[in-house]
Amino acid sequence: MTKENKLALLVGFVVILVVGILLSDHFSLARHQKPADLLAVNDPLVESAAASAPLIDLAPNVPARTASNSPTAWEKLASVHRSGL
Repeated sequence: MTKENKLALLVGFVVILVVGILLSDHFSLARHQKPADLLAVNDPLVESAAASAPLIDLAPNVPARTASNSPTAWEKLASVHRSGL
């Protein structure tokens, strides 16, 4: 098989492949269908975010002090650090 025959087979295969793709695209049903109207769809996430509080609580998680209002361990450590002990 010569180089010219190999090249002719390759070019012929590419031409058949391209023509097949163009024909299948031309006859596909997707070209003739109307696109879906996505604006009319009710999105529950958009409605809930606009109507109620946010889904994520962004408030800091601060532990409540005890009834005796004793300082927390971090406050004790900071006071020791400030006093230089």
